[in-house]
Amino acid sequence: MKLKNFLVFSFVVFSFVLNAQITSGTKYLGGSLGFTSSKAKFEGAEANTDWTFAPEFGYFFKDNMAIGVNVGISGGTEDGNDFSGFSGLVYLRKFWNASEKFHIFAGLNVTYGSDKFTVLDNDFPLTLLVLSLIWVFGIIYRINGL
Repeated sequence: MKLKNFLVFSFVVFSFVLNAQITSGTKYLGGSLGFTSSKAKFEGAEANTDWTFAPEFGYFFKDNMAIGVNVGISGGTEDGNDFSGFSGLVYLRKFWNASEKFHIFAGLNVTYGSDKFTVLDNDFPLTLLVLSLIWVFGIIYRINGL
């Protein structure tokens, strides 16, 4: 009985995925904004803070297939040492629609990141070039009908 229910549920969800799509030529904006602050509860512990800001732009070049770019800046303090960073991300994503507003995606990323650390008043620049052919998964919610 459980298998039968699972198959019926899968068919219904799969039917929605087949019927709904994000059409070619659609553009979208997104991104992330974050702030964290923490402090351990022991003598001499320093507060740690970090923040990020990363706007994103994407374009559907084919139904349910998007390319996009994300540019981010970040910074903060960890154990009394300052850090700041810049990152850029180019991606390719395939979307499956769970409903009219919710979409699931999987994709590949190419990322560039540059970070600068200040430890004991000395600068230690660190530049990272990361080529990631890692599947990324996510869920988005469409605010409007764009």
